[in-house]
Amino acid sequence: MRTLVVMLAGALAGCGNVGSKQSDAGAPGADATPPDASTVCDPTGTFDPAVPVAGLNTGLTERLPRLTADELELYFDDNAGGTDVNIYRAQRSGIDQAFSAPSPVTVVNTTGFEAVPSVSSDGRTLFFHSSRVTGEGVHLYVTTRTSRIGEFNAPSEAINVNSSTVTDTDGQPFLTADSQELWFTSTRTGGLGGLDVYRATWNGSSFANVLRVPELSTTAGDNFPTLSADKLTVYLSSDRPTSKGGLDIWTAHRSTVHDGFPMPTPVAELNTTGNEAIGWISADNCRIYFSSDIAGTNDIYVASRHPM
Repeated sequence: MRTLVVMLAGALAGCGNVGSKQSDAGAPGADATPPDASTVCDPTGTFDPAVPVAGLNTGLTERLPRLTADELELYFDDNAGGTDVNIYRAQRSGIDQAFSAPSPVTVVNTTGFEAVPSVSSDGRTLFFHSSRVTGEGVHLYVTTRTSRIGEFNAPSEAINVNSSTVTDTDGQPFLTADSQELWFTSTRTGGLGGLDVYRATWNGSSFANVLRVPELSTTAGDNFPTLSADKLTVYLSSDRPTSKGGLDIWTAHRSTVHDGFPMPTPVAELNTTGNEAIGWISADNCRIYFSSDIAGTNDIYVASRHPM
């Protein structure tokens, strides 16, 4: 349970309405062009050793990388050596290039902690969790912008997905590549204890119909649900039994989106005795981005596997 609290609190680093209280927020954006079949990787294949992502790591805390579909814009949370966790972004000109120096997404950051950003495929919608309201727990927030070259609007609390109990924790959002599902974790009543995995679907005007995902929820800490672009593979970070130490990355693969997921198994080649926090998987299933504190502080890594 201590691991859950630390990860959420950020001590290791936290078409109508977009499910927010902003009436003028645009629809969540999706720009997930299917990859060339000749370059798709086996979603159950083994990854090569992970390497640090060039241009991002500073020796402080860089955690939870989330990317746009083209992999040219990356969001993460960082405490910049202090205790206030904020959201940062960095850009690059190609996936074989280093990222530019990260900068804070000033419009979303407060003196509370803002963490675990999830950006839409087209880069115009950003979900995250925050403790910005004194006396309340952690809740999901959203902001939008009209284009990739513009700045985000002031964020607002996501509607229809946060618990009605204000002291509950609702966090760790992940927006699917098609922007039709919002996955997150919550401590709300009805779970197994601690954080459980939930899913909400887009109904044309907001995210709603929140359901717990029972096959991914346990009495252990189940964090950062992250789906492949086709929604057939899920990753999460968990300290469930047989983990190497702290949070490990686990995965499960299903045959169709109408099936439930089988029991997750560890991604052994990525896990260490430290904490690994899953971030994002490329649309072709060939590159996985995550953070790990195995080097002493959280850094952002990428691991690749080869096309089938």
